[in-house]
Amino acid sequence: MQILVVADSEPMRRLYANVLADEGIDMVTAASKDEALTLIEPAVTLVITDLEMDGGAGLELVRVLRSGHPELPIICMGSDPYLLSQAS
Repeated sequence: MQILVVADSEPMRRLYANVLADEGIDMVTAASKDEALTLIEPAVTLVITDLEMDGGAGLELVRVLRSGHPELPIICMGSDPYLLSQAS
């Protein structure tokens, strides 16, 4: 299992990396939607993404992943209830 963590905040990426590494989980991180899309193949089995990235990139990433990888589980982070409702 490999998890892809996407967040434009370096401290947030580091936090997830530390937590997942402590659990022995294989993971990669991306700082942007474009970087995430280059890392998605072939081994990623779960995506954790921040919806509140600059320019709506988090929500756009979810839309692209849902259309190209409909079976891929995605966990969305964020505090904006509107964005969270749009990602489902």
